[in-house]
Amino acid sequence: MVTYLEKKYKTNLEVLNTFFKHPVLLVLKPKTRLKSISDIWQGENFYYALVSENNLGEEASMEFKKNLELLLKNYLAFKFPERKQKFLPDGSSGYELVADPDGVNYTMKEIGKEKVYLLEKEGVMFGYVVGKSRVIFANNENLIRDILAVSKKDDIDKIGINRVEVAFDPAVVDSKFWQWGNFIFLSGKEGRKGVFIEGIIAE
Repeated sequence: MVTYLEKKYKTNLEVLNTFFKHPVLLVLKPKTRLKSISDIWQGENFYYALVSENNLGEEASMEFKKNLELLLKNYLAFKFPERKQKFLPDGSSGYELVADPDGVNYTMKEIGKEKVYLLEKEGVMFGYVVGKSRVIFANNENLIRDILAVSKKDDIDKIGINRVEVAFDPAVVDSKFWQWGNFIFLSGKEGRKGVFIEGIIAE
């Protein structure tokens, strides 16, 4: 059965859900210098990226990429509709707001051996990499570049100094914040270059 969101964004959410069936690394990068502890809990203060292993195979990876692109293009098109003139049968005209995916800026850049796809409209940007071994989704190009510069997991391990573990149970934390699972476990490392958090979403 096709859901409302699948019709609206012309994508297959089941295909995209494969991204969350593996442990996900969440990387946060402050947009500006954080001045207080309270700034840490303000999501708008950070750029973010999700990184997951890719063991889908070439064909499934292409299907995942196609559906992710459709989702992002249509999301941006609906978020920022365009004002277009419409002519009526009586000869008069008016304007209507139209969600036009073709109005989304779409570019591809090669960074090292990876292809980075960027979609942007009115200052809102999403980027992604669907590589042979990993998938990266982020809202900042430079953050993607930083992640690609860390070519091996061992490099991330070397950054870590203190390890922390956090578990979120919807019985305690309002489940409206966790729409893809019933239990969330986070394990992170804090180091000189930032805080790296990896987690598992369980159904």
